[in-house]
Amino acid sequence: MDVSFLPQLDYLSSYYNESFASYKRHTNEYEKMLEWISDRFDAEITSKLLKKENEDGNVTLSVLGIGSGDGKLDVEMLIRLKKKFGTIECTVVEPSAERITSYKKLVQERKDALDGVTFDWRQITLQEFCKISFDRSNKFQFVCAMHSLYYIPKQELDYYIKTLFEWTEGIILMMHGTGRRDALAVFKESS
Repeated sequence: MDVSFLPQLDYLSSYYNESFASYKRHTNEYEKMLEWISDRFDAEITSKLLKKENEDGNVTLSVLGIGSGDGKLDVEMLIRLKKKFGTIECTVVEPSAERITSYKKLVQERKDALDGVTFDWRQITLQEFCKISFDRSNKFQFVCAMHSLYYIPKQELDYYIKTLFEWTEGIILMMHGTGRRDALAVFKESS
């Protein structure tokens, strides 16, 4: 799909937020995703993630949320993951300041259920995040990319998906609207 005609995200925060809110109002996707998280997330994701001790002997799960938006789906998943993992380090990559603010507000509202979860907020795009130099030997154990790849040109999509696999030693959960139907994929990478 050619996305060259789409304006850059930097200029579209309110446009994107309005469009996505309209999409959610006119579809039942959000309810279906909450239902999937409630009914299948533990079996499909939580049960397959391995507990790994860090240098201190603590079990910490490293999570990357890409395009996490207002955090409503991510928070539900983090609460389920929290039942298995004592500590979670969650890196949130979201270009919209408004959506990060909403996510932070939700975290504050659900702070008791999220006790032990720390957040690293990155108000940048996936493309910008990929350019950041960080220790890639510390891989993420769970990566969630829900409706976050729209603005990546088709010819670059393979590169970014491959990069996500290189950063992951666990599971990647992706959902992307195709125009005709949504595709949900769960990938487990052997370690």
